Amino acid sequence: MRYFLLAVVLFIFSVRSFATHNRAGEITVELIEGYRYRVTVTTYTSTLTTVDRDSLLVSWGDGTFTTVGRTGQVLLPNFYKKNTYIGFHEFPGPGIYEIVMEDPNRNPGVLNIPNSVFTVFSIKTTLNINISTGNINSPVLLNPPFDRAGVNHPFIHNPAAFDPDGDSLSYGLTICRGESGEPIPNYQLPDASDTLYVNPVTGDLVWNAPIEVGKFNIAMQIYEWRDGQVVSSIVRDMQIDVFETDNNPPVNGNIQNYCVLAGDTLTFNVSATDIDNDYIKHTFTGGPYAVENTPVNDTVAFELGFLESSFTWKTNFTHVRKYPYQLVVKAEDQNPELNLVDIDNIFISVTAPSPDSLTIQSFYNQLELSWKQSVYGNVQGYQIYRKRDSSDFIPDTCYQGIPENSGYELIGIIDNPEDTIYRDSSANKGFLYCYRITAIYEDGAESLPSNEVCGELKAGSPALLNVSVTKVDETNGEVFLSWAFPVDADTIISDVADREYRIFRSYNNTSDFQQIATIPSNDLRDTTYTDIDLNTVDFPYYYRVEIYWDSLGTMVPYYINGDRNAVETGQTLYSDLLAGDNRLTHQIQKESPWIDTLYTLWRSDEFDGIYDSVGFTNSVDFIDSALINSKDYYYQYKSYGYRQVFGNTYNAQNQSHIVSGRPIDTIPPCQPEIQSLTSNCEFFENELSWAMPYDSCYEDVVHYNLYYSPTFDGTFQQLENELEKTTRTYIHYIDSSIYNVSGCYQVTAVDSFGNESSPSGNVCIDECTFYELPNIFAPGNDGIMDLYVANNKYGFVKEVEMQIFNRWGQLIYETTHPDIRWNGLNQQSNRMVSTGVYYYVCVVYEPRITGIESRTLTGFIHVYPDGENVE
Repeated sequence: MRYFLLAVVLFIFSVRSFATHNRAGEITVELIEGYRYRVTVTTYTSTLTTVDRDSLLVSWGDGTFTTVGRTGQVLLPNFYKKNTYIGFHEFPGPGIYEIVMEDPNRNPGVLNIPNSVFTVFSIKTTLNINISTGNINSPVLLNPPFDRAGVNHPFIHNPAAFDPDGDSLSYGLTICRGESGEPIPNYQLPDASDTLYVNPVTGDLVWNAPIEVGKFNIAMQIYEWRDGQVVSSIVRDMQIDVFETDNNPPVNGNIQNYCVLAGDTLTFNVSATDIDNDYIKHTFTGGPYAVENTPVNDTVAFELGFLESSFTWKTNFTHVRKYPYQLVVKAEDQNPELNLVDIDNIFISVTAPSPDSLTIQSFYNQLELSWKQSVYGNVQGYQIYRKRDSSDFIPDTCYQGIPENSGYELIGIIDNPEDTIYRDSSANKGFLYCYRITAIYEDGAESLPSNEVCGELKAGSPALLNVSVTKVDETNGEVFLSWAFPVDADTIISDVADREYRIFRSYNNTSDFQQIATIPSNDLRDTTYTDIDLNTVDFPYYYRVEIYWDSLGTMVPYYINGDRNAVETGQTLYSDLLAGDNRLTHQIQKESPWIDTLYTLWRSDEFDGIYDSVGFTNSVDFIDSALINSKDYYYQYKSYGYRQVFGNTYNAQNQSHIVSGRPIDTIPPCQPEIQSLTSNCEFFENELSWAMPYDSCYEDVVHYNLYYSPTFDGTFQQLENELEKTTRTYIHYIDSSIYNVSGCYQVTAVDSFGNESSPSGNVCIDECTFYELPNIFAPGNDGIMDLYVANNKYGFVKEVEMQIFNRWGQLIYETTHPDIRWNGLNQQSNRMVSTGVYYYVCVVYEPRITGIESRTLTGFIHVYPDGENVE
């Protein structure tokens, strides 16, 4: 009988005393400075009730809470009112904070929330304050959730999230929250005739379609990403009223995305039709309306059956952003029975113009780029891209920077926007280098790329043309050298009688060059030399040719303009071979000043055998496949190239050494990817599944190995060895007497040669909690619920900091005992507390994957004392 009376009292108490008007809401945060934030709680409430809130209690996630006052009210259609509450809070330092507002209770009659009138309405925003990620402001949600739905008609809602930091956003469904911001037990998504989902890119919540009349609550989560990390997330909890109707929603016409160059004006039209011939109106919301200095004009009207609206945005350089602006276009009909809507998204990319007037200047040991300082907005610096040989790449305003498939490689970053010179000292002679630059902005946006400029290092004197292996032998090998006639030297020292060439050779291209020959040549016309009696089998050679002339009886070197960097080095053509499974990878060494445009390759089964052509390439990398493992193969190459010296073009053809290699499978299989990892908290088990990144990777796998660590930074131990190739899932049963249901996992693949792949990414899980606080308490002396006791399952929690407050904010009980064990007495007066709702803040210290971590629980306790000495 007591339980029945308790339920009746609880129902009456809840309905009469608590708000039954909450329909939707979210929490957003804005950084003031340091760790101080402005926090905005937005709720959407029903105007059909007299219940109202002029303040709300907010838990900050750091063990403190504050009452925040309402600062604004706006009446919306469909009997909605938007309430804005603003509070300020300074967090203690870096950390992850869950900001929670909970307000008893929800509307009665929400069909997908059990006993909704007894269920707390709660919204939560998570803020990750991290020095490495910089200042964080959460997204703001610009589209209020007041639209209605019709049975058997698709319903679409988009929050029109805009991030003031310019970070990337993603979206997903989540479970509506109850006490302490935790998921509501037994919550279910409403049924749909087809699907109910949230588009992770656009943020569209699509319910296709409702099948039942009534009230339903759905929650969606908006994630803010920066540098691959989630830095904030917002939960929007929203109520959708579904009605029976013969009305059909309007339909927007064809929608497309747009790209605009900052400073230009974007104009386009959007149409909508209504098959019921109802009046239609358009509403535009989204990023273009949220930024400063943004002259946006939209022309909308009510039209019967067909509507065309225009949108105009005069952009400026402050609008440059890494990610596109999202413009939400809502078409709404005006039907006497029920208004319905259609929502579409337009993404607008605003890209900065390219830096101007890129030029290139060649030197003997570097290429120098220069350009005009970019004046297109808040430029932070420049990025320098390079590729070998020219490109047919055409910049596109829909793509910032330079795409990876263009062949350009990022080689330098300049952090000062006023620094407009870049010197590339990593360029090598013998290659044509082409460059483009982009301007970079604070949020990581890049401008359009500049014009392309190309150049090669300046030719030295004398300019080498050939370093060719003409005979391959261990002792009697030969290398042929040639160079261009040094027109400059002949002109400058033409009156000197004694002139000569000196030939230098090295084994490793260091300063250790030894003179091996002298060629007297007063007219400098003798421009060839053959080096003999060499081992041309085992290693390459490097050569330099220098001019010496008689200066006052002493032979001294001649350098162009006195610059020793003008002396060139040429290497014999050689290749490193990397053994793989039925293949050999050729990496041709290229340290020569001429430009090679083609390499031909010959192969033989014997060193002195017949060499057959196996292919040609214009790259220094080449793979010869379909070979037999453990068999020796021999290769020789020939390069074809050219160079321009003093206005003359010379052909350069050079023969290589003979190199050999033996294919062998030393390459491990592909790295597996863990697809999912879930916990079954009740049965103390984790289930993971994995896959290979490509179908072809499975062919090389014989078995899998599985590794486990109970903590994030622990050492991985082998959990399972030689799981069958067909095994793709695994259930890990954990001993609850030793570990929590948490841990990190890695999977490796092993091939038939015993090569083990690198581990899959370190995937961890830590989602089970075994500490709960009840929300009903009936102290007395009848042996039923006499003590308020925590559910500390398995005894993992050893310490808490529990504080219980009355409705005036006065502390009435506190303890550090993990079981709480409150008898209902006010510790100040030593009297039994009166019937009512009490608020608690409990900091729980529990073992997590990273060690002992604190988690703050907040919520309400409904107390019904049975006894004497009650306050």
